[in-house]
Amino acid sequence: NKQIDAIITDPPYLLSNGGITFRGDKQSTVNKNFDDTRGITVAPAQWVPQVVQHLKPGGALVATCSPHILYELADACRSLGLDVDRDIAIWAKPSAPPLLSADRLRANFEFIFIAYKPGASYVFNYDEFRKVYDGQPDRVFTVNQCSGNERLGWHDTQKPMELAEKLVRLYVPPDGLMLDPFAGSATFSAAAKQIGRRSVWVEKKPDFYSKAELRLTETPFEWEVR
Repeated sequence: NKQIDAIITDPPYLLSNGGITFRGDKQSTVNKNFDDTRGITVAPAQWVPQVVQHLKPGGALVATCSPHILYELADACRSLGLDVDRDIAIWAKPSAPPLLSADRLRANFEFIFIAYKPGASYVFNYDEFRKVYDGQPDRVFTVNQCSGNERLGWHDTQKPMELAEKLVRLYVPPDGLMLDPFAGSATFSAAAKQIGRRSVWVEKKPDFYSKAELRLTETPFEWEVR
């Protein structure tokens, strides 16, 4: 039942800790509008085995994450025999909000965790990426956070389409099938649709699910935007 070419997702980061940040020009809580606290949200040790069993040999699990779960992701994947030492990347965020706490570093990047299921070869669409973006992929993706018209306004951790498209293009083969088990705003599936990949996705929160479904219905297929 190994039908998934790649898993690309934005799982809970465990950031809902009562801290303070800026949203717009106003102070705001860092707590998210979905389950994002340890002991309540599903942990990597629980969800990684459930999705990796459907991943094809040579396929990648790619997850944006903070240090809060980076090591848990690595442990969960390593325990299943996945290759976690081949690559890791960073999403650098020039537009990250200023630091309001004087006891830690400013959070102006997130990790992009990458693990491969062993196979004869690994999926990595290097040539296509170079052709589309006129440059080779490196380990730092410098992309602004969602803002302005791109921000949908109903999911706190919506990822930018530029980042999503680059990750999907790299790790999902043309006409391949991607799985996102934490769809949220469905950005990765929207990106897949726009560049000619197929996707399946899961979202447990009913209002997020309905809005994500509508977004994907309104997202044009690749051949409609050429």
